[in-house]
Amino acid sequence: MLAGIIGGTGQMGRFFAEVFEGAGLEVIVSGRETALTNRDVAEMADLVMVSVPIRATVGVILEIAPLLTRDQIFCDLTSLKVEPVRAMLASRAEVIGLHPMFGPGAVSLRGQTIVAIPARCAPRPLRDSSRSSATRERP
Repeated sequence: MLAGIIGGTGQMGRFFAEVFEGAGLEVIVSGRETALTNRDVAEMADLVMVSVPIRATVGVILEIAPLLTRDQIFCDLTSLKVEPVRAMLASRAEVIGLHPMFGPGAVSLRGQTIVAIPARCAPRPLRDSSRSSATRERP
C-alpha cells in the first residue's frame, strides 16, 4: 500500500510518515517545497492523509476530492470534524476522520489515542492477518 500525506513535511505529517514506514508501507509526501504536488499524492496514493494547518484543511480537501477514486482511503488529522468530513464525502473514496489525541512530540503510537470517525468505509480487518494473529473486525 502506498500512503500519501499532504502536509507530510510538517510535524504531524512527518510523525505519521514514520509510523507508516515503520509498518512497512511506502510513503510519499507533498508540502510547500516538495517536488510532488497535492494532486500527485491524490492520484498516486492508496491512502491519502491530509495533515495541514486546520485553517487550510477544508480547502485542501476540496482541491483533491474530485481526483480520488472508490479504491482509495481518504482521511484527515484535525480536531474539528464536521466540515472536513463533509468535504471528504464529496470524493468517491472511503472516508475516515481522524483526531489524534496527542501532538507531534509523541515518540510513537504506543499508548496514544486516535479518535476515528468512519464516515464511509467498507468493513475489513484492522490489521493484515499475515502480519498479526490479532485481527479485529470493525463494527
